[in-house]
Amino acid sequence: MRRMLTVADRVEIAQGLKAGWSIRVIAGHIDRSPSVVSREVRRNWLKTRGSRLVHADCAAQRRRRRPQTGKVAADEVLRARVLADLGQSRAPRQIAGRLHLEATGDTVGLMEAPTPARISPTGGCQDTGKAT
Repeated sequence: MRRMLTVADRVEIAQGLKAGWSIRVIAGHIDRSPSVVSREVRRNWLKTRGSRLVHADCAAQRRRRRPQTGKVAADEVLRARVLADLGQSRAPRQIAGRLHLEATGDTVGLMEAPTPARISPTGGCQDTGKAT
C-alpha cells in the first residue's frame, strides 16, 4: 500500500533542499524513493520563495482519491449473491467469472462439452464420438 507523504516528510524535504542535499540523499533520509521526493519538489517548490508546506499538504489532500462505495457494497442483490457463493466455498475468481458470464450472456464455453477420448491398448487415441 502506498504511504502518503506526511507534513514531517515535507519539512525534511524542505530542510534537506535548503541544506543543499541531493534528491537521493533526502530520499534515503526519509526512507522514500527518489522519484517520490522529486515529484514532491516539482509540484510544490518555488525557486523564489522555497517550499510551500501548508499549500503542498492541502493540495496533496485534494489530489487523493475520494472515498467511493464498491460495487458489491452498493448493490444488495449482488452482495447477497457474492456472500452466498462464498458460503458455498467458491473462490472469489470463480464468483467473478460466473458473474461475468451471466452479465455478458456468453454461454459458448458452458454449452459445448468436449468429446471424450479413449486410449487403445496399442497406444493410440480413439474418439468415441459421444459427448457425456
